[in-house]
Amino acid sequence: MNYYVGLENVPRSGRSRAVTLGAFDGVHRGHRALLEVARETARMTGAETCVLTFEPTPVEVFGRLGRPDVRLTLPEERRALLEAAGVDTVIVAAFDEALRQMPPEEFMRNLLVDTIGATSAVVSETHTFGRGGRGNMSDLMRLGCDLGFAVRVLPLVSLDSGIVSSTRIREALWAGRGEEAGDLLGRAYSCTGPVVSGEGRGRKLSFPTANVQVAVPKLVPGEGVYAGRAAVEGVAQSWPAAVVVGRSPTFRNDGDQRRIEAHLLGFSGDLLGQRLTVTFERFLRPQQRFAGEAELGAQIGRDVEEVAGKGRHRQP
Repeated sequence: MNYYVGLENVPRSGRSRAVTLGAFDGVHRGHRALLEVARETARMTGAETCVLTFEPTPVEVFGRLGRPDVRLTLPEERRALLEAAGVDTVIVAAFDEALRQMPPEEFMRNLLVDTIGATSAVVSETHTFGRGGRGNMSDLMRLGCDLGFAVRVLPLVSLDSGIVSSTRIREALWAGRGEEAGDLLGRAYSCTGPVVSGEGRGRKLSFPTANVQVAVPKLVPGEGVYAGRAAVEGVAQSWPAAVVVGRSPTFRNDGDQRRIEAHLLGFSGDLLGQRLTVTFERFLRPQQRFAGEAELGAQIGRDVEEVAGKGRHRQP
């Protein structure tokens, strides 16, 4: 897959490009429907499938959600998911002041056609573009006719639970509804980061945990205990895991420090310094304060038993 960061680094291809554009945060079921139609359009016209996306994402720039952990996928995660979806080219445009102030007509003419070489555009029915998001689907259809490229507008993808959107997925994750988020994404939500030193309390309770450091602005699910899986970077095997998100309320000296801790069932070895990917498949229980280590250890044992009931570790 070709991957270009910055519009100034985009070469003019000898092939035409079937472009779909947006933040693609999460690369969820709705995004993959757009990608499928873009691939189909590319096959029919002899073009390459191209994604135009933005960094940082608009949701980060405008800060409308009122919190820093808003990204479902960091840039490298999004890149890997787009490549797995069969995209030929990804172009990452800087979502800077110049781009934000670009009028809709200039956005389509100078950026999409002259710079990228689009001969078709595939977008969702709610997509807007140009200064202040003033460009709508009527503008896009009109500009397509004027500039000589085809436009396909897709309805939003719906499941039994409702419309698929990055906003709904964020809300589900912040509320601890991991299964709902996974249904909307089409896969279990995951966080990846290096394993850092912890307090060693899990080991004292016979349930050693890996403390995963997750970079802002990556979204961390709501506090609680989850059933999930864990995979070490570069290792084919994955393990069932009891995953805790929170601030260790049993130990008052932890203050407001929020953490992700994972106990890998059936794993033995030292994970310190390695990169670990943890998935959040099912919410087990909220965090709670216990009378002491013995009571906490007994509850962790029950959590681990429930995770083990999901099945033995498997090869991904």
